[in-house]
Amino acid sequence: MEIYDEVCVASPELAMLQLAARASLPLTIMMASELCGSFAVHEPPQPIKAFLQRIIKADKKIPTVNGWKPFVDANGNLGNLWSRPPLTTPHKLAAFAADSGAKRGVVRLVKATELLVPNAASPFEVQTAMLLGLPSSMGGYGIGGFEANRKVRLNTGGRLLSKKSACYCDLFWEEAGIDVECQSTMVHQNADSFLSDSERTTALRGMGLDVLPITFDQLSDSARFDSFVKVLVGMLGLTLESRTEAVKKATVGLRAEVLAPWETIHHV
Repeated sequence: MEIYDEVCVASPELAMLQLAARASLPLTIMMASELCGSFAVHEPPQPIKAFLQRIIKADKKIPTVNGWKPFVDANGNLGNLWSRPPLTTPHKLAAFAADSGAKRGVVRLVKATELLVPNAASPFEVQTAMLLGLPSSMGGYGIGGFEANRKVRLNTGGRLLSKKSACYCDLFWEEAGIDVECQSTMVHQNADSFLSDSERTTALRGMGLDVLPITFDQLSDSARFDSFVKVLVGMLGLTLESRTEAVKKATVGLRAEVLAPWETIHHV
């Protein structure tokens, strides 16, 4: 893709195929989910980051370029998480891999497109979705059937309670009416956010939907996450199968990759 005279960049699909040739399947799923999601983990060069921070401290908004917006914490500090439109789709990734003529990475990337988490809005959502939804042979719990970042339109009562016409559910099981909310400290650590979360939860409950929050501490502690899964399985009306030693070993390996610092996943 040419962006200027003699300056070209790889398309998201080509870049992903090159990474898939060297990465494991879980890492490929994570990177592909980011490309197909509405977030990016990006640490600007220090001079640029300092300049952006000065704009924020001056109570001015950073200009939105091609839909890129930074998350700023309650103290006004710029982090490395940004929101932006999805860069590609699972279908485009799979089609590019199939038509590329390459050998390395093709099978892995196509498999990743079947397991990735489209429309996710944060790494936390992808990590939670993978540990819940991936098959037990890979170390997950095989609890599928959800959509990430699902838009739910509120009824009249819900709009009055939340002062919004719609809200987005992090991981949503439509048939069961269950929303698992990933409580990120970056987004949920101030009083205004807490009030907003409480209002949307009440609005969703008023529509007969259950909201089950999860924190990163719960996700990252295997014993606490097991307890969370038992609660979710009960709400979904499912039966949790006993996990064999082989599955337990696979789970340890999967958690090590999925819960690693997100900014390192492309170091393959």
